[in-house]
Amino acid sequence: MADTNQSALLELFPSLEYDYPDLGDALPFAQPSTQVRIHDIQGTGLRSLRENQAVTNVPGIVTAVDSNGFYLQDPNPDNNAATSEGIFVFTGSRPTVRIGDSIQVSGIVSEFRSGGDFNNLTTTQIGGSPTITILSRGNALPATRIGAGDRTPPTEVIFPSGVFFYESLEGMRVTAQDVVAVSPTNIRANSSELWAVLDQGAGATGINSRGGITISPNDFNPERIQIDDRLFTNFSNPPVNVGDLLGDVTGVIGYGFGNYQFLVTEPYFRTAGGLQPEVTHLTGTSDRLTIASYNVENLNPFAGVRFEGLASHIIDNLKSPDIIALQEIQDNNGAINDGTVDASLSYQFLIDAISAAGGPTYQFFDIAPENNQDGGQPGSNIRPGYFFNPNRVGLVPDSVRRIVDTDLSDGDAFEASRKPLVATFTFNGQAVTTINNHLTSRGGSTPLFGDPNQLPTIRGEQQREDQARIINSEVDKILATNPNA
Repeated sequence: MADTNQSALLELFPSLEYDYPDLGDALPFAQPSTQVRIHDIQGTGLRSLRENQAVTNVPGIVTAVDSNGFYLQDPNPDNNAATSEGIFVFTGSRPTVRIGDSIQVSGIVSEFRSGGDFNNLTTTQIGGSPTITILSRGNALPATRIGAGDRTPPTEVIFPSGVFFYESLEGMRVTAQDVVAVSPTNIRANSSELWAVLDQGAGATGINSRGGITISPNDFNPERIQIDDRLFTNFSNPPVNVGDLLGDVTGVIGYGFGNYQFLVTEPYFRTAGGLQPEVTHLTGTSDRLTIASYNVENLNPFAGVRFEGLASHIIDNLKSPDIIALQEIQDNNGAINDGTVDASLSYQFLIDAISAAGGPTYQFFDIAPENNQDGGQPGSNIRPGYFFNPNRVGLVPDSVRRIVDTDLSDGDAFEASRKPLVATFTFNGQAVTTINNHLTSRGGSTPLFGDPNQLPTIRGEQQREDQARIINSEVDKILATNPNA
C-alpha cells in the first residue's frame, strides 16, 4: 500500500527525490513486548508498529498536562533522530500526575485520528485505561531545540520531508529558537493560533515584503510552524501581528485539524515588529476614478465595533474610493436560518459608520441570492454588492445583473457559489463596467500535512476554473460590443 501511494505522489511531485522511510503500517503478527521505551513505540513511521499491543512500565517525565491526558517524554533518548521520545497518554479525564513527575505507564498503544477525518494523520498514544506509577516528583524537564545549529525543518517539500521531520518530534517538549510571526493571531471560541518561522526567518523560503510567507509551485513552506496557546496557557499569550518577534518558544508537538501543532506550555514575550496597514497612493480627482475591492468577512448588523474599523479602512487606507466592490455581505439577521435574504441593514450600518467618521455617504445595491443557494454560512446568504459615491459617479439604469452558467449540460459552475455581479457606472461622460467576483470556496480541501494514503485534493479547483472561463467570456462579449470599453 505504501509503495503504491509513494508512486502516485511522485507522479504529482516528480521533483521529489527522497529515501522514503516505512510509513508504519501496523504488523498484525508482531509480538507484544512486556517493557519498551517511548522511542520503541513511536518507531520511524507515521504509525506505531505496536498499535493495539499492551506495553508495560514505559518510563518518562511528565512534560504537560491536559484535560484528558498528559505528555510523557523519555529523558534518555536513543541515538536515532527519526524516533520521537515523546508520547501522549490518554486517560479520558484530568490526570493526577504533575509536570516534572517521573513515572511508569502501562496500557494499550493506539493511533488517534483527530476529528474522525481520514484525511488527517494519526497521533500515537498510550490509552486503554492506563495504570500509572509515580516514582519521583520535581524532575528537570527534557527539551529539544529546533533552529539554526540544532535540528531544522525542511523548507520546501511537505511530504515526505516535512511530515517526517515533525513526526520525529511528535509528543516531545521542544524549544523553537528565535521565532518570528508570519501571520497574526487567529482567535476563535476554542482556539488561538498563529504561524511562525524560526531564526527570525533566516533560511526560510518565500518570506515576502510584508513579512508573511508565500507558497510557490514547488514550495509549500514546511518550515512554518503553527503555534497554539489555548491548551496550556489559556490564551495568556499576547495577540501577535505579522513580523512580531517572540524569542524562544517552548511547547509540545501535537497534531490536529490537519496540521502539526506547537502546543505552547510556557508564556512567551512579544516584541512588536512594527508592521502597519498599507495606505493607497491612489486618490480620486476630477479626471481619475478610483475603484476598490474589499471582502468584509461575513458582515451583518451584529458586527458591533467592526463597523468602525471597516469605516476607518475605507476612509484612511483606501482613501474613500468612488466605487467599492464588496464581498461577503450577510443578510439582515446574519446566520439565523429563517429565509431572510435582504441585506439592507448590513449595508446601511456600514454606510452610517463611514459617514459618521467623515467619509462620503455611499449608496448601495446588490441582487439578493435565493435562500441558501450561494454558499457561505447556512442562513447567512453572503453576496457581492456595491457601494458608490453618487457625488462622483452615476449608476447606469438596468445595467446591474448577475452572471450565471447558461450551459448546464456539464453541471452548474456557480452551484452553491456566489454569482458575479455586473454593473456599469458613468464618470466624466464615460461608461465603466465592473464585474464583482467572489469565486467558490476552497474550504474542505484536504490538509497539506495529511495522510499520505489520501492523495491531496483542492476543493473547488475545477469549479473555480469553470467560473473564470464564464467570466472571461462575459468580458469578451463586452469588448466585442465596444473594443474601447
